[in-house]
Amino acid sequence: MNIDDLGIGANAFDKSPSYDVPTDLLVFMRDDPQFYRKSYYPTMCGCQSSYNKGDKDQSMKLLMPMIDQAVGQYTKKYDLPYEANDLLPMEERKELASAIYEMEVDGFKEGEY
Repeated sequence: MNIDDLGIGANAFDKSPSYDVPTDLLVFMRDDPQFYRKSYYPTMCGCQSSYNKGDKDQSMKLLMPMIDQAVGQYTKKYDLPYEANDLLPMEERKELASAIYEMEVDGFKEGEY
């Protein structure tokens, strides 16, 4: 048996993993203590400030670099054999940014950050 038999992606014919990358990346961002402390929480504080000013577009501009950074750290930490754009294409990154914003908006309303 080899890795291709396990069906976990990363073979010559499959350029993306067989699991839900955006969901797994979100779990990484929220559960990795270093990433959360250095990137996720400060970004959410910036989004809180933008929310208070009524500027959702600025929040999206803050989220995208955080997601880009997360993809790099995620692939490095787990030694994944994927290029960043193959792992999570730009369109999926934008969708993830919107999903994060929608998940956190109740916290913004409450002033959590």
